Amino acid sequence: MWPKLAAGVGAFLILLVAEYANATWKPDYANSPPEWLAWFTQAQLTDQARKRFPFKNCCEKADRFKTSFRIESGRWRYLNDGQWKDIPEDIIHYENDLTMPEQLKQEGVLFIYNGAETCFWPPQTSG
Repeated sequence: MWPKLAAGVGAFLILLVAEYANATWKPDYANSPPEWLAWFTQAQLTDQARKRFPFKNCCEKADRFKTSFRIESGRWRYLNDGQWKDIPEDIIHYENDLTMPEQLKQEGVLFIYNGAETCFWPPQTSG
């Protein structure tokens, strides 16, 4: 009896740890187009942001935060709970990412981890 109980508890703990490790994964992410998923898995923090965060890839810990963006007084800002917040300069990717899907380029992409902005690609206008 004890071996079966121990095996069951062990299996439960493995599932619990696996769930915790992927705490930011949401089921609706699976419905994203394949090119989006590929881009999200390769998206990395800027060199400057890596000094502040203990991970390398944006999606490793952080979630995409869908919202509106604007430039105000020369700074990128985003709307969060009805308030405009500054986006830290050290997380902004200004380079043109040729692998980024077109719709994401137009929308802009912001990742947030535990309330901290981690990665940001400003929206781009086509043309």
